[in-house]
Amino acid sequence: GNQLKKIEFENKSNLGKIGSNSFYNCLFEKILIPLNVVQINQAAFSSCQNLKKVEFEPDSKLEIIEKNAFNNSSLFSLKIPSHVKFIGNKAFGSCKRLQIIEIENNSQLRFLDENVFGQSSHTTIFMVPIS
Repeated sequence: GNQLKKIEFENKSNLGKIGSNSFYNCLFEKILIPLNVVQINQAAFSSCQNLKKVEFEPDSKLEIIEKNAFNNSSLFSLKIPSHVKFIGNKAFGSCKRLQIIEIENNSQLRFLDENVFGQSSHTTIFMVPIS
């Protein structure tokens, strides 16, 4: 497995995409996704079983979270940035500790795969803004 224990991106990073399997099976516990990332590709953080916290910079430009992106991680809660339009199959599958998904105000979410939380906790709470 990948022994990477910590990941930080430089301030004002121009990174636009996190590629498929980029951090597969890494050991880090948290990550801050840079502002300019628009896409998290397939299985980018899959099997990161120590990953408990994923945060996005304020005004994140993220639009797409592909299938299996965070599959089999230890996330407890997650706030989906407002620009996210698409969340793919099992993006949060096998996240057995995942309990709270918060959708930001003015969310542009248009497609949420019916199996996005496949094999995750059955007690997931969605916090959706009142429009």
